[in-house]
Amino acid sequence: MKTKFILNALFLLLFSTTNLLAQKYNPRHPGWTDSYAKNGFCWCNTTFDHDLGDINKVSFVINGKKRNIRDVCNELKKHPLYKKYVNGDAPYNDIQCGNGPANTAPDETGCPGRTDIGPNGCNQKGPKWDVAWLKSRKRFGGNNNSNPDAGNANGAPVGSIISLQKSGGNKNYVTADISGANNSVIARANRVDAWERFLVENNPKGGAALKALSNNNYLQSVGNNTGIGIRAAGKNKGDWERFEWKSKGNGKVALRSLQTGKWLQAKWNVNRAIIFPIGNNDGNQETFDWKVTSGQKLISQNEFNGNFRAVQNNITNNDLFLEVVSNKIDASKISVYDLSGKLVYTFNYSLIDGVNSIDLGTIKSGLSTKGIYLLNFKSSDSNYTQKIIIN
Repeated sequence: MKTKFILNALFLLLFSTTNLLAQKYNPRHPGWTDSYAKNGFCWCNTTFDHDLGDINKVSFVINGKKRNIRDVCNELKKHPLYKKYVNGDAPYNDIQCGNGPANTAPDETGCPGRTDIGPNGCNQKGPKWDVAWLKSRKRFGGNNNSNPDAGNANGAPVGSIISLQKSGGNKNYVTADISGANNSVIARANRVDAWERFLVENNPKGGAALKALSNNNYLQSVGNNTGIGIRAAGKNKGDWERFEWKSKGNGKVALRSLQTGKWLQAKWNVNRAIIFPIGNNDGNQETFDWKVTSGQKLISQNEFNGNFRAVQNNITNNDLFLEVVSNKIDASKISVYDLSGKLVYTFNYSLIDGVNSIDLGTIKSGLSTKGIYLLNFKSSDSNYTQKIIIN
C-alpha cells in the first residue's frame, strides 16, 4: 500500500510539472506558427526566425547528413501533396508540427504543439514531414529525376492490365464491385475475372492511375476521408485518382493515395476486406501481389483507322475477353460464326472513349459445341474478324 501511494505521488508530481510547463506558455496563432498539418503530412510556414535557417544552430538529418531547414522547407513545396496554408489547417509552433527540431527560442522547446487552442495545445503533436520522400530527392542524395512527381509512378507497369491480390490471409483478389451504388473496391474474389482487372496509367498530375475495367472508372480515394473505402468512381485522372506505386520486389507492391498520404490497406483477417486508404506505413496488410493478366498471350492486334485496337488474350483458359481501345464513344456489334459461316451468336456493345474490356463469357454459355469460331467486331468505322477457341 505504501509503494502504491509513493507511485501515485510521483505520477501526480510529474503530471503537475508537465501541466505547469504547458501553462507557462499561451501560444497564439499566427504569430507563433512555424508549420501546419495538411493531407496527412506536416508543411513549413515560417520566417526562419530564432536561428531556424542557420544550419549550425538548427538542422535535420536526411540520408545521414545534416540539412539546412530552409532547404528542407523549400523541397517540401515540390511534394505532390503540398498545398499552401489556409484557415482551418492545424497550426503548430515548431517547424515539424510538434515533432522538432526546435529553434533557439525557449517557447518551442516548452510548447512545440498547436498554436490555435491555447495552453492545452502545447503538448499536442501532429504529423511529420514525408521523410521517405525527402530521402528520395536528388537534393538530399536520392536518385529521383528532375520531375518531382515522376518517382511516384516509378516502376509501375504503365499500359499493362493487372490483377491485385492480398499478400496474406485468404489471399483474395481485389475486385471493383460495380453491382452497388458506391462501386466499392473489395478484396473478395478467388479468381481473376472482368471485375478484377485494372489498367495502369500515368496520372498527368503525378503518380499512377488505375482504371477498373469493370466500369472504366479510375480508382479514387474520396477526398481526405480515410474512413471511406477506395471506389472505382473516378471519371477523370484528378487529385483523388493519384497513387504512388512502390515496388517491393518479387511481384509485390504497396499503393499510397497521394490525396490522403495514406497507404491502401486490405485487412488480412477480413474475408471481404474493403480497401481503405488508412495505412501509416507500407506493412504486410498494405502489400499486394500483382501480375499482368493480359498482354502476355497476344494472339493478334489490329489498328482501325487510328481509332481502335482490338486485342484478345488468354482465349484457351476459362476467361474470354475482348479488349478494345477507342478514342470516341461508339456503338459496336459482336458476332460469332462457326467455320461454315453460320451466325451462332450476336450482341451489341456501347463503346466508351478509352479502354473497353468486353466480357465474352456469355458466348461460351450460348454455344453447345466446343471448338474454333470466328469472332467479328464491327463499329462505325471498323470491321475486324479473329479466331477464338471455345473449350
